[in-house]
Amino acid sequence: MPALGNFEDFALALGQVEARLPEEIHRSLSEIGEVVETIAKQKIGEYQAAASSPQGTGWGAWPQLAEATQADRVAQGYTPNDPLKRSGEAQQSIEYRVDGETVAVGSDDPNLLYAELGTVTEPPRPSVGPAMGESMGRNLETIADGIGRAFGGR
Repeated sequence: MPALGNFEDFALALGQVEARLPEEIHRSLSEIGEVVETIAKQKIGEYQAAASSPQGTGWGAWPQLAEATQADRVAQGYTPNDPLKRSGEAQQSIEYRVDGETVAVGSDDPNLLYAELGTVTEPPRPSVGPAMGESMGRNLETIADGIGRAFGGR
């Protein structure tokens, strides 16, 4: 932001920031969504180690698929031991959306919801939550950069 000589200049500069801020927020949230989506998709088909969350709770390591599940996968023509990955449709269903000042990353595939949270019979094998946790530091930098751009800086 340029040096301001008086309150009128300051008020004009703030008006410009106010005009640029929504666009920069949308741009930053889109970048965050892309990063989290990419990381979440990469987790599908690969066993994941335990991961900590920004809240300190975290996610457990993905357990091995049961032998019966592996046999069923082979019988259906899939590889035996790529958790959550069969045809690739579920993996490709992960996407992000920006709505106002919110970014959401997820899937409309109910199987991924069950995998994220677990069920009575299946342990959780989350991908989106850990992807958001892994990228949190970068995400905060992205937001800070967007705000800086709105102020005419970096």
